[in-house]
Amino acid sequence: MPSMTIGKTPVAWRLLRYTVKPKSGSTKKERVLHAAGLRCRPETSTGEFAAVRRRHGKQGAMRKSPARYELPGHSEEATHVRDTRPGGRRYWREGRDDETATHVKHEGGYVRQNEAVHFIIGFGPDEVNPQDPEQVAHAFEYTVAHFRETMPGLQVHLVGQADGKGMTPDPTTGEVGGKFHVHAVANAVVYEDMEIAGRVWHAGSKMSGALTDIDSVRERHDVFMRENPDWGFTQKAKSVAEQKKEKRSVMDRRMRSRGERSNHDIIRDAMWSALHDPRSVDDAFRGTMGDARTVDRSAFEAVMAEYGADHGLSVEDPGWRRGKPPKQRKISYKLDGMATNVRGETLGEQYEAGFIYRQLCEVAAGRDIEPRVESAVVGPARPVTKPTDDELTEARATIEELVREEELDAWVADWARAEDVSVEELLDERGMLIDDAGHRERLRQSMNKWKAAKQKQADRAAPKPHKAQTTAPTKHKGKVPSEAEPRQLSRRTPAIPDISTDVDRRMRESGLVAEDLLREFERRKTAPTTPEESQDVAQPPVGPQGDTSEKTGPSAPAPVVTAATVAPAPSVSGEYEEYRSPMREMTSKWESRREFYVRVAAFDEEARRVLARGERIDEETVPKGVGAQFLDAFAHQLDPTVADQLWLRQAKEEKVDAAFEQEKKAQAAIDKIGSQAEERGDLTKMWLHAEPTRELIRSRDVANRRRDKLREEIDRGIYEVVRGRTPAVLGCEEQDEPQRQQDGPSIG
Repeated sequence: MPSMTIGKTPVAWRLLRYTVKPKSGSTKKERVLHAAGLRCRPETSTGEFAAVRRRHGKQGAMRKSPARYELPGHSEEATHVRDTRPGGRRYWREGRDDETATHVKHEGGYVRQNEAVHFIIGFGPDEVNPQDPEQVAHAFEYTVAHFRETMPGLQVHLVGQADGKGMTPDPTTGEVGGKFHVHAVANAVVYEDMEIAGRVWHAGSKMSGALTDIDSVRERHDVFMRENPDWGFTQKAKSVAEQKKEKRSVMDRRMRSRGERSNHDIIRDAMWSALHDPRSVDDAFRGTMGDARTVDRSAFEAVMAEYGADHGLSVEDPGWRRGKPPKQRKISYKLDGMATNVRGETLGEQYEAGFIYRQLCEVAAGRDIEPRVESAVVGPARPVTKPTDDELTEARATIEELVREEELDAWVADWARAEDVSVEELLDERGMLIDDAGHRERLRQSMNKWKAAKQKQADRAAPKPHKAQTTAPTKHKGKVPSEAEPRQLSRRTPAIPDISTDVDRRMRESGLVAEDLLREFERRKTAPTTPEESQDVAQPPVGPQGDTSEKTGPSAPAPVVTAATVAPAPSVSGEYEEYRSPMREMTSKWESRREFYVRVAAFDEEARRVLARGERIDEETVPKGVGAQFLDAFAHQLDPTVADQLWLRQAKEEKVDAAFEQEKKAQAAIDKIGSQAEERGDLTKMWLHAEPTRELIRSRDVANRRRDKLREEIDRGIYEVVRGRTPAVLGCEEQDEPQRQQDGPSIG
């Protein structure tokens, strides 16, 4: 009996981040068990949601909130009074001269429209045991299938978690723990046309009606469950019509889960006890039950007061509702300590005056009354499925295969990222497909060769054992250190710890693993220079003894790569004279923050004019503080074209930081090798010509040149990715582009 609740939020990115953000004392892996996306990817759903809203002009849309009528504050004068229409409805109006006004009207301001709708689908422990991965995965797949079929035109981000609280205690152990539930965040703007319940929602319209009405959503869920019994889920809870007969609030359910009774439950229990008591109906009226007015409610109220004596229960019946027919009876309840009465319709249809008086008539006539709607009771937790030995063996083999495939995909993705192309483009240049079994095997062989090279490089870069250092002078007598050192390291004993795993991990964390991969294989397969150095002909690599004529081997030519467009597209948001940045509406309690918003707004308006003329943004005009955090929070308040340029600028700034970290790491390794050489008494500086040192020097120089090149592009306002050219030749479209060396391992 999966349960479902609905909420809305005006800030979609904050809700999306909440679904995957670890709670205090836990990790993201422990909280997020499964993630999926419909018409979006879970890791990029924030940007994809915003792109759809921007496409239909709904990004940052505002609405006016309704006015509020409040008691007058300091220096305010009351102007309005509360009045009642003939039909019984209350409304506010301005007070007349002969009346004393009581409230003041505060006009509503402009607030953001809802950007996302939040669904929570919960599974009881009797349906899904959160400790069983198989049950959890099955329930998550069921939820994804439900949204795909019942809401086919929406973008939905789904996250499965098992840390939900508020369960009823386990009947056997009494423990209360987490239950498996799925957060489904839907973009409030419809992605594509769809028809639900006889109504058509077109792409770009907002979610409304049957898409957000909880009763309609639950009814469609029940239909989906009945029409798809193969999933193994059944609705044990009452139907929507029956649930309306006894409405339970969140507080009612929470107190019941703790074994307590809320005020509403006390009133409900007292009412049903009074209905079953024969004193509820006066014997004097038993013979005239043909007239509905003969029902005696005084006895019913007296019996209810008796059952609720410990709580001071009282029943109020104001009589017939005023206004046009059909006239309705109203009834309300109150316990001592309650600030206001509880209306019957709040508790449910079975607690309204019409239902109660009909049941009193049934009791007076000697017939049975309509039974009370009972809440569904959660049974014991579903047992965890214990796999057999054969199933465990098969599962381990499957997991190992998946790990191997994911490792290969990650390796190829790092390679493509270093080439600054997509995986498809990278493999297409080499006539390969990522899904072809034969091509994947060739890629795996290349990956294994790369790993072996990395292992060898790590062994050669590791410090030598003490024993090898003492025997080196006699064993290699007459040899220069540069000749003796490689042979000495190659005969290292197996007792030396393998640090390749730790080296790979640290390099991957710094974002440089793909670049090291390409540099290592290019050096060993083609030439001792990296692709970046081959483009910079003004600075050839340094060879031993200062020799710059080091020969290179043949390499397969790469196709000519076309550079990205130089000038950004002009703004499409309208004439710049009419544009006023939404950042001018931002406010803060800190003066410095308000001044920052003003500077950003002025920059937004000026940058929009500059881009509309086909020019580039002047880097000096970008306000200090416009970074990743600012864009995450306020990019939607900027002109779309300006925001896109700032995102490109931020991506290039991150590449500058990565190049700086690579240079810093290489220089630290060079200094360490030099210190060790001086401790060994190497005064000839021959360690500078050893192969590991030369490789580190090349890595440092490449990172330094890459950082300077990216910084120069940023200073000139070139934020997009530029491949195959230096900033000096940008804008010369007639100039031929130099071919790039093959940048990556040889794959046949």
